[in-house]
Amino acid sequence: MKKHLKYTVLAISAIMLSGCMNLKTLNSYSEASQTALKKYDEIGFSFKKVCEKNCEFSTNSDEKAIAKRFSDNYQPIKIESECECESYLKADTAFNKMYFATLQYLEGLNKLSNDEVLTFKYDTLANALKETEILDVKGEEIDAFNKLVNITTKFIVDIKRRKDLQEIIEFANPSFQVLIEKLQFAVNGPLKLALETEIDLEYNYYKAIVRNQDELSLKDKIELENEFVDSRDEVLEKIDLLNEYSRALDEIKKGHQSIYDNRDIIHKKELAGLVAGYITEIKEIKTSFDNIKTEE
Repeated sequence: MKKHLKYTVLAISAIMLSGCMNLKTLNSYSEASQTALKKYDEIGFSFKKVCEKNCEFSTNSDEKAIAKRFSDNYQPIKIESECECESYLKADTAFNKMYFATLQYLEGLNKLSNDEVLTFKYDTLANALKETEILDVKGEEIDAFNKLVNITTKFIVDIKRRKDLQEIIEFANPSFQVLIEKLQFAVNGPLKLALETEIDLEYNYYKAIVRNQDELSLKDKIELENEFVDSRDEVLEKIDLLNEYSRALDEIKKGHQSIYDNRDIIHKKELAGLVAGYITEIKEIKTSFDNIKTEE
């Protein structure tokens, strides 16, 4: 009897060890993904800023505006009061909702796989995601948002759902993939294009000043050129950061897909080897992102 009991205890211990090992893998993936996803806040760029820049250039780039720049009573445009940015603000709202929904879900995985209680930020996601023209947010994204938020709320209702991680990942993956892909679209499409356009607008503005101000001294011209170069370099850095962020989103997406594809072995040690590459890549991209920031 004691012999059988001994083998039973050893068997249970082995199962628990295997389960802990793979929950550690899930914990590492979600923690690395959270850290990488939060890097968006460090880029310091938004659709509202796209609108403000476009407005600034369109208002300040004609000959009269350029001449005013060199007058004694020159006053920069008051962007907040003179620009119509409502559609861009809606794009920011939609982006932020999808961003926070995926972030909260990853935090839920992280806490649940570590037996911790999740504090859900209801105020951030209280209002529904709405259709948005700039981001082409439609029914698919709205449905994915609602489903992922509903799944995440279950994390705090019952911490015992730790045992249901396989089911949670199965239900969450389609919605998670849709939202991450839409974030990628925003980063690689409208935001990146806006920054590339900004460089052209900056250059055209610089050339227009030089062309229309014949009396500029050599000192003034050098100062204007340095101003343009500084502005261009700042924009190029943001483009580099967006590129790294897009890479991180891709690895986060593929990592979660791998976990989903192998959810039937979530409590077996083989999962660690299947997901380790994505975790490493996400961490390396995060380091690359930080290195770009330190070069400022």
